[in-house]
Parts: sequence; C-alpha cells; structure tokens
Amino acid sequence: MALVQIDQRERDNTDLYLRLSAASAEIACLKLEIDKLKIEKAKLIAKLADATGDNHRLNQLVKSQADNSDNLRDNLSYLLGGN
Repeated sequence: MALVQIDQRERDNTDLYLRLSAASAEIACLKLEIDKLKIEKAKLIAKLADATGDNHRLNQLVKSQADNSDNLRDNLSYLLGGN
C-alpha cells in the first residue's frame, strides 16, 4: 500500500512539473509578444512624431508666407499646388 502511495505521489509530482513547465513556456511566449508589441508601439510613436514635425514645419511655412504677403489666398493656393 505504501508503494502505491509513493508511486501516485511521483505521478502527481511529474504532472505538476509538466504543468509548471507548460505554464513557464506560455509566459515566455507572452513576454516575447509583449516585447514585439512594445517595439511596434515605439515605431508608431516615431511615425507620429515625424508626422507632427512635418505638420509643424508646414504650418510655419504657411505662416511665414502669409506674413510676407498682402494676399493670403494666392500664397495658400501656391503652397497647395494651385496656379
């Protein structure tokens, strides 16, 4: 009877070890996925910063052109590719 109990405990321990190993592997995969998402987020933030910078430069250009001219409509038309 004692041998049966020891054998059952060993099976239980093995089962728990396998479950723990599987959970550890799943956690490692999730950490990698989180790292990938962080990298993607950083790339998107960089793109947004570039776009914001481009928008700021365009606004500065429009303002400088408007400040240097009596006719704002002509300057805006020119900047936007009109005739």
